[in-house]
Amino acid sequence: MPFKRMRGMRDIVPEEMELYRLVEDTIRKLFELYGYEEVRLPTIESFELFAKKSGEEIRRSMYVFRDKAGREVALRPELTPSVARFFIEHMLAKPKPIRLGYIGNCFRYEEPQFARFREFWQGGFELFGSREVEADVEVLTIAVDLMDRLGFAEIQIVVNNVAMLRELLAKRGLPDDEVNAVLSLLDKRKLDEAMTIVGKYISDRSFVEKLASLGEARGEVEEVAKKVKELFGDEVASHVDRLLNILELFKSALEKFSVRVDVVFDPLFARGLEYYTGMIFEVFVPGFPVAVAGGGRYDNLIRIFEGDDTPGVGFSPGIDRIVLAMRSVVKREKSPWRNVVYVVPLASRALGYAVRVAVELRKSGIPAILEVNRKRARRAMEYALDNAFRFVCFIGEREVDQQLVTLKDLKTGEQRSVSLEECLSTLLRECG
Repeated sequence: MPFKRMRGMRDIVPEEMELYRLVEDTIRKLFELYGYEEVRLPTIESFELFAKKSGEEIRRSMYVFRDKAGREVALRPELTPSVARFFIEHMLAKPKPIRLGYIGNCFRYEEPQFARFREFWQGGFELFGSREVEADVEVLTIAVDLMDRLGFAEIQIVVNNVAMLRELLAKRGLPDDEVNAVLSLLDKRKLDEAMTIVGKYISDRSFVEKLASLGEARGEVEEVAKKVKELFGDEVASHVDRLLNILELFKSALEKFSVRVDVVFDPLFARGLEYYTGMIFEVFVPGFPVAVAGGGRYDNLIRIFEGDDTPGVGFSPGIDRIVLAMRSVVKREKSPWRNVVYVVPLASRALGYAVRVAVELRKSGIPAILEVNRKRARRAMEYALDNAFRFVCFIGEREVDQQLVTLKDLKTGEQRSVSLEECLSTLLRECG
């Protein structure tokens, strides 16, 4: 029986890799533009690193095993705890703020479904060392900048300040683990189950009813903020005001992008990770059913891992989901031709010269493929057309003797014999 890939894992074919590379290259361009230094992190970490504050659902879905030394380790299910560990090991003494970026694969043993895989790829932007709203605005701006550069016409950003929910529940006696359980249920939109837990600890039925009513409050930022303040008054005022301050400053950035951004305040929105302490957000694309990116503030994360008291805020684009959304939503004009030059030696005596021509093309930045099966001209043309190569360089004995190449443009059908210098000039103009 032939081997097959494991369930929940994927082979990414060349056509898909073009989009993956585009997304990854755009993320790396934003690292450069916003001053984030890229790091690479290990795929395997201590199980305890993720068990500490990743959330119950992620803990259940981790790939966990013992290595040959008997240590309990895990394939990383996410990257923020790894970055926190990296920060503590390498960056604590450096001047703040510190901006770190990364791209990596993660693993979760979940039931495979649309846009949810057991191996998936994420990027990340993590800003350590600032409690100010400007830092929150920066990661929101990066999220919009990324989607704008990738060609999305419209996105929706759902926001909340999770500190509001944490404080409302903790002040009424819910222990931390139960607060996290409630937030996890809210993240999955299981409102009734979340309120059942709340009701076990809080006898004030009016409070439970008011909290549950927030499920219908999702909408325009100012209107929702007013309703939340009316329901809970001074208890939530500072947290709501901070979110409003962030979004007001964020508006000034939005004016510079062509992508339309709809910002929605959802007061029961809670990402399923236990380390968030403030503003949280997720990015959605109209017509695509799941979030493609998300992030938020985690001011206690470094301290949880026994580092100094260092605030942080970050944003993680889901590369697989963005690629899927681009394929289904973004209208991309794609040329039927690949700007690749196919170098075809037509005689044994032409082999050495053909190799040199291919090398010269590549040194000039022009992708070049050398024919390595000694196809004749007709078969070589068939291969070039099947692979949508734009140009073919035929090299026979005459070309060797005269130090020429016969350049054929498959788009126009034009064919002419030119010097190598003229060939390079033409190809740089057409393929550059």
